[in-house]
Amino acid sequence: MSEKKLDIFKYILLTSFIAIPLPLTGVWSGSIISGFTNLNIHKCFISISLGSLISCIIMTLLCTIFENSILYIIMATLIILILVGVVNLLFCIKRKKKELI
Repeated sequence: MSEKKLDIFKYILLTSFIAIPLPLTGVWSGSIISGFTNLNIHKCFISISLGSLISCIIMTLLCTIFENSILYIIMATLIILILVGVVNLLFCIKRKKKELI
């Protein structure tokens, strides 16, 4: 995998981490992660902003669809988390297979 694709993959992972509307997966945690990984600050700002926007959209939709029921919101959030985890796992497996070839 080329260096440019690996950098883009890091920013996509940062965005998807922030987009998950769960505790400790927000803008503060994403900023700490981007600080420790020495990524480009301007690209990290775009990734963090996009992840925050996606998270806000998800929470708005969940609160609109499941009115006054926190249990449904938590269940839907966990389903989204599992789906994002499976997609990230599939990308990692695909990348590992390409590295072995």
